[in-house]
Amino acid sequence: MTTDTTEQQTVSRAEVEEQSRAASGNGRPRVLILGGGVAGLTAAYELRRRLRDRADITLISDSDRFLLGLSLIWVPLGQHPLSFPLGPALQKHGIHFVHARVEHIFPERQVVLAQYKEIPYDFLLIATGPRADGVAIPGVAGQFNATESIWTEQTAVEAAHILERFLDAPGPAVIGLARGARYLNAAYEFALLLDYALRRHGTRERASITFVTPEPYLGHLDSGVPAARRVLERLFAQRDVTALTGTAIELVDREGVHLRDGRTVPTAFTMVIPPFSGVTGIWKSAGLTDEHGFVPVDARYRHARYPQIYAAGVAAQLGTGPSAAPLPRTGYLSAAMARAAAQNVAAAITGSIRVAPVLPRLLDVRILDGGDGGMLLLSADLNRPLRLALTLPGRMAHTAKTLLARYLVWKLRTAYTNLP
Repeated sequence: MTTDTTEQQTVSRAEVEEQSRAASGNGRPRVLILGGGVAGLTAAYELRRRLRDRADITLISDSDRFLLGLSLIWVPLGQHPLSFPLGPALQKHGIHFVHARVEHIFPERQVVLAQYKEIPYDFLLIATGPRADGVAIPGVAGQFNATESIWTEQTAVEAAHILERFLDAPGPAVIGLARGARYLNAAYEFALLLDYALRRHGTRERASITFVTPEPYLGHLDSGVPAARRVLERLFAQRDVTALTGTAIELVDREGVHLRDGRTVPTAFTMVIPPFSGVTGIWKSAGLTDEHGFVPVDARYRHARYPQIYAAGVAAQLGTGPSAAPLPRTGYLSAAMARAAAQNVAAAITGSIRVAPVLPRLLDVRILDGGDGGMLLLSADLNRPLRLALTLPGRMAHTAKTLLARYLVWKLRTAYTNLP
């Protein structure tokens, strides 16, 4: 995924000009993809497969390597995140790569401003993902940050150092979900993984773990999953994790986590999944996003106002209003959306009347890794409420999730994104 962080490298104007020179001059349609995450790479490979040499395809990312976001949750426990360099992987398939931060989009002129350089496009596909909102809750990120984070590699490494000290001298810990958070699975996983780490270290009896969520019950996961509720309530009870549901976090400081209902939960280690918004360079482009910085798209993943602009993954807001169905925020769904959006861009270029369905029938697979226990969540169709949740004993969840993560990275590195 692609996020706004202060750790990104600065790329010179000369480098950006050299990297983007291939995006003009030969008369072929210019397709520009923003974002080097799961959705961006999937879209780039799908477009190359369908268009072959009939279009110039350029991908812009503010990082020069792909980083699998779901692998960051293991970094505080001593593992390395899964990643690979973007440039060689893309260039092997005839896709131009520009390492630069997108600063602005001018949809009327069909130009993207990326670190001093204007890059024109005929079709634009936005797959930048979200960014963490550091000001929504005082004490979560920002100048007075009192929490740890796994949202970027840098903050995950910092959390590893803090956790190492906490395991030696534990106390109360709070793992929470802010109202508006998108990646709910991560909070559940980290609460279970923290319990696992404390037990392995032999200091679990000296620590308490409290899980705070605005969800009406454990396992709601933004779409209501009763089967997940039963499994997670059982797992939390077995692990002695206290759950506070239906309440919002108002403030985090060194005294504790302050809740909207007036309670304060003392804490010595705090991890809060923050709310998310669209990335800055997209959000500040007038008329392009909704009030949260996400790109509104129609049933073809096409912008409601600008037909040359498409969006996929978490950056896209599919449907509007209270009737819009909530969607799970997973890499699997982002890839499915990106393939559909890319197919529709290719159809627009070739003049085909065939379009990809807005939500392909797919299997939503989620694994919650709790170290020595976890949960498998399956749904055969996103349009059906029935879901299956199974407890995974022992190291089964960790092994399965590790294998799936490595398989996903292999597909994205080798362009085999058309595989299941």
